[in-house]
Amino acid sequence: MTAVFRDPATERAFRRRGFVVVDLWEPTAGDLVAQLFDTSDRGERDGYFVSTVLSDTSARAAYDELIRRTFASELAGMMNGYEAFLGALVVKRPTGATTVWAHQDGTCHDESFGPGVIAWIPVTEVDELSGHMRALWGSHRFLPGILATPPTKTCFEDVRDELLDREMPEVEVRRGQALVFNSLVIHGSPPNRSGANRLAAYLRFMPIGAPARHYWYDQDSEEVLGFEVGRDFFTTHVWGQRPTGAPFERLPVVEPRQLGIADLRRLRRRAWVRPLSSDRGSA
Repeated sequence: MTAVFRDPATERAFRRRGFVVVDLWEPTAGDLVAQLFDTSDRGERDGYFVSTVLSDTSARAAYDELIRRTFASELAGMMNGYEAFLGALVVKRPTGATTVWAHQDGTCHDESFGPGVIAWIPVTEVDELSGHMRALWGSHRFLPGILATPPTKTCFEDVRDELLDREMPEVEVRRGQALVFNSLVIHGSPPNRSGANRLAAYLRFMPIGAPARHYWYDQDSEEVLGFEVGRDFFTTHVWGQRPTGAPFERLPVVEPRQLGIADLRRLRRRAWVRPLSSDRGSA
C-alpha cells in the first residue's frame, strides 16, 4: 500500500495507531471559521451537528470553501497524492444531546486507491469540559469494511457506551493542530458541558483520481446501495436520502455478531496494537 504521509515516522504512527496529531498553524488560524458561524448561525439545530446537514445549501458551501481554503493545502502537502473534497463545521452546542458515541465514518471513495483520511481541527479551545476527542487505537486494522449512510448496525453496538467512557483514551488537540485519522478508526467524544459552543473544522481527503462514492442504506430492502457520485455531491446532497441514478453495487446487510470488550482486546493483540489498558496518556 502506498504511504499516506511523506514523512516515514508520521506514516508509521498513522498505520499503527490510525491517527496522528500535527502542528501546522497559528492558534488563530480558525478565527474566520468561528466568525462565519457567528454571523450565519440561525439556530436551526440543537445539540451536536455537522454543517453538511443544514438545509441552507449556501451555508454548507460557504463552510466547505472557507475550511478547505484555510486548512487543506498544508495538510495535503504532508500526504502522498491526496486531495480534500469536503470541508465542514462540527458544532457542539452547550445544550441538547452532544455525546458522539463510538463510531466509524462513512465510506466516500473506492478505497482500493487508499484509505479515507479525515482531519479534525479545533476552532475553539477543547478541554475536558467541552469534550476531548477519543479514539480506539488501531481499530482501522481489525474492523475494516464499507460504511454506509445511514449507518447499519455495527459489531460493537452493544458496547459503544463502555467503549467511549472507559476504553477510548482522550486525544488532546489544541487550536493550531489537527487530529488526522483513518476514517475506519473508532472515535467519539463526551458531551459538551462547557456552557459555550465547541467548534471544529472537519476535512475529508481521498487519493487523487479515486472515484467518489456514496453508500446508502436502504432499510426497506435491507441492502447497502453503492453510487458513483461527483465531488460536489458531499456539499449538496440531503443526507439520509437516496442518491439519484442507478446503483453500481448492491450489498446485502447481514446482522453482525456482537463483540464484547474482551473480543476487541483479542483483535487488537492479533493486530500488534498495544492493549487498551496501555493506551492511556498522550497520543
